[in-house]
Amino acid sequence: MKPSIQNPPGDVLCAGAVDIGGTKIACGVVTATGEVLAEAAFPTAPERGVERQLKTVVEYLEELQTRLGVQLSGIGVGCTGPVDSRGVVGQVPFLPGWEGFALTEYLTARLGAPVFLENDADAALLAEARFGAGRSCPSFILVTLGTGIGGGILRDGLLYRGVGGVHPEIGHMIIHADGRVCSCGGRGCWETYCGGQGLADWVQEAYPQPAPLGAAQIFARARQGRRPYVDVVRRFCAAMGAALANLITLFAPQRIALTGGLLQSRDVFWSAVQQETQARCHLVPAHTTELVLGQLGVSAGLVGAASVFFMQQERSL
Repeated sequence: MKPSIQNPPGDVLCAGAVDIGGTKIACGVVTATGEVLAEAAFPTAPERGVERQLKTVVEYLEELQTRLGVQLSGIGVGCTGPVDSRGVVGQVPFLPGWEGFALTEYLTARLGAPVFLENDADAALLAEARFGAGRSCPSFILVTLGTGIGGGILRDGLLYRGVGGVHPEIGHMIIHADGRVCSCGGRGCWETYCGGQGLADWVQEAYPQPAPLGAAQIFARARQGRRPYVDVVRRFCAAMGAALANLITLFAPQRIALTGGLLQSRDVFWSAVQQETQARCHLVPAHTTELVLGQLGVSAGLVGAASVFFMQQERSL
């Protein structure tokens, strides 16, 4: 994809941003105020190999720097699935062959700037907390609805981590005890029913088509009132409501925001998801938590990736 470029401001701190998702990798240059100056994207295509794909990332970032006439202070990376503090990719079903790769070491050596890696949902959380739906909100959860389902949790203004620094995988909370097999190896995970790939697989199993339908096509058919897709969306909303009610019951956050590609079809399900969530909250009433849409839209991934670097830079001051 040909990079899109905006005129750079004056002496504004800039970071490189890399957002690695299940279907595409986006690269960009982002200012410390959250403005995306330049961006480009290409298919993730993990079968091409991690080094070949990261070589393309390096080439894009070098081109963007040259065309903008800026020097990157550092690079932040948001990557789907588990990552660790050493900058190494974990076991990600959407990225076969990438597990164990020292991503930050590779990019640092080729770009000559510090590189920091974070889970992509945590990166998006940082972006929304700084510039979007989570501003001035110390208790905040972000849910990302895309190829899979991710999320980040802010508690008392700090990024929540589990034992050993592990990132909580909220997309793999179990909402059906004996449900469908998930790519993680478990059964009945939220992602299996409401992630874009899981929803598509679920519909293909139940209502086989010569060419499997994507999530956007499923929502479009439901929008037209076509059965069985109306019923599919009803079950999707019930699953979403159950999972969101679990988050409210467990964390009682001030606000939960949803973002990601599936929200492009929110006219089909958003109202019903809100109603399902409220109906399933009891001891912790749903009205104590604001359920809102993310404000950064398609920019959340890149702004989030850059925010990973800016956060690390602030910690070092």
